[in-house]
Amino acid sequence: MILGVVMMTAEYRYQTITTTFLATPRRERVVVAKLGAGVVVGLAFGLIVLALTAIAVVVSVLLSSGELVLSAKVLRIATGVLLVLVLYTLFGVGLGALIKNQLGAIIVAVVWVFIVEALVNAIPALQPVGKWTPAGAGSAVTNSGVDLGLGTDYLLPAWAGALVLLGYAVLFSAVASATTIRRDIT
Repeated sequence: MILGVVMMTAEYRYQTITTTFLATPRRERVVVAKLGAGVVVGLAFGLIVLALTAIAVVVSVLLSSGELVLSAKVLRIATGVLLVLVLYTLFGVGLGALIKNQLGAIIVAVVWVFIVEALVNAIPALQPVGKWTPAGAGSAVTNSGVDLGLGTDYLLPAWAGALVLLGYAVLFSAVASATTIRRDIT
């Protein structure tokens, strides 16, 4: 998410947004282009994360004389992680487009993830609401079906979690596009 925020807010921080909007006066096209770039960057980042994780797992398992098993569940979880990283990047682009101050957008993102969502998902009475948060949706997409004591029965189905994350990205981007049309960029 932070990567997406930086992708969008760097234009404002380094004042290249003026040139961008002069080259493409329709501001909503700029946001859509940033979302497209976010897909590419999120995908590249996700592939790097998965590759490094795979290397660490293989080395750890081989050093402990364990057995490597590549099952459909492992592939589904890896695909879910990749999808979540792409969708979170899009979410970050939308958030960065909405809050043009880079530091402010990063603080909002960090506070939301580490304080608000942590509290919502830690309190059992709020878990039905927690499944609709970005973290709850991301957990649904990467759900391995393994109960770690927190329970997984409150999660959305994986496809619904992906749609919720995509919905946050689209909502924030749409609101940002609508507000930047009237906003002074200097």
